[in-house]
Amino acid sequence: MNRKRLFSVLCAVLLLTLTARAAPEPRILQRRFDPDSNRWTLYVLHPGGAKVNGVTVDGTEVTDATLTRDPAKTPVVTWILFDNSESVPEELRDAASDLLLTLLGEKGKSEVHTFCTFSDRLRVEVRESGSFTELKERIDALEYGGAEHNPVGALNAVMAEEEKRTGAVFARVILITPGGDSVPSGIATRQLRDYLRSNNIPIYTVGYRTGDNDAVLSWLYALSARTGARAWDIEETGASDIANIMHWEEIPVRVLLTAPGGGEAEVTFDDGTSAHITIPPTVAETETPPESVAEPEPAQSTDRFSVWWLAPFALLLLVFGGAFALRRYGGRRKSAPGVRIRGENTSLTLYLKDVEQPEREFSAPLQGRVSVGRSDDNKIVLNYDQSISRAHCEIAFQDNTLWIRDLDSTGGTCVDGERITGTVPLPVGATVRLGHVNYQVEAH
Repeated sequence: MNRKRLFSVLCAVLLLTLTARAAPEPRILQRRFDPDSNRWTLYVLHPGGAKVNGVTVDGTEVTDATLTRDPAKTPVVTWILFDNSESVPEELRDAASDLLLTLLGEKGKSEVHTFCTFSDRLRVEVRESGSFTELKERIDALEYGGAEHNPVGALNAVMAEEEKRTGAVFARVILITPGGDSVPSGIATRQLRDYLRSNNIPIYTVGYRTGDNDAVLSWLYALSARTGARAWDIEETGASDIANIMHWEEIPVRVLLTAPGGGEAEVTFDDGTSAHITIPPTVAETETPPESVAEPEPAQSTDRFSVWWLAPFALLLLVFGGAFALRRYGGRRKSAPGVRIRGENTSLTLYLKDVEQPEREFSAPLQGRVSVGRSDDNKIVLNYDQSISRAHCEIAFQDNTLWIRDLDSTGGTCVDGERITGTVPLPVGATVRLGHVNYQVEAH
């Protein structure tokens, strides 16, 4: 091998090494509003340890933002939801109990635990306690019973309580369960999804496999990813490893700021990365009578109070928008709400289906490059999740192959679990993760 070729190979190896060591994506795990101080608290996590460099709201620098970087000074409430249904395999119960004791015995300095059990419903065993002795006594007396797993019901009970919480307290959930025999669905699942959209609570999942629960665990792990949290198999990751991660790596930086008008907040780090979240206006509901509430913007509203007012307007917009689309794009396949298709008709169409929410299926003709992102000028507009960038990725069909390219998105693009750089082949049927959302890819 001559020197020129050797130099090229070494450069390629160096480039691949640098790419593999790219900084992990930062994320805003939660936001809290304190009506007493009229300030927001954002809980921001950068797994690579980079420091917060600045905060902007709608592009304007927030000069009064203050930071708390010391994990010991960040108040944390950790909900531990422990599945004690009798269908939990006996050979895994000791490992689950060991994990419980390790998690509770190695808590952070400003952390308290609310320990709950659940099978068909949630039972609060110990509430917001920092006493290991009290928690251990309850764990030692733990019994298994009840045949039905209901993790979604347990999570909804937690969300109902967290909805009432105010002030600068970071709340999170550790769910320990095999998950059951079927993928959750129905009204309870939609209720959980709606809550997490308006007020995210990171849900960390520790699952254990029973032989027929792979689909359920995949759903729960995807739910964890959507909330910015991690997930583990109890048989593959040790209890001490999980405890160390939870008590050190997963304690976020607190960013306090004033943003009375709300807007899109961006927290930037000294390594050049950034994380985004939408902050609603900080106006008390009592200041505006219900009859004078202005109609919210459908694509941007994150206020729980306004969702019910939005429904009839959204229905009217859907009807008139559908009629307009039929007139202008007659013969095209109808797309799901939130997607706009641009381009000419073609014999091959790209479909993206949200794995967690299969009713959300988006499509566009595969002619030229199909741009995907939150912004309205994309061919496929995914404007329902803030972890997706305005211009996230491009998908094209060339030489009888699908290709995908990340557009320097904040949350990154993964194909079947591998984060991509540059342009790579995209197999039909692959799972693509954009930000925190997983999509099934089809083309026909």
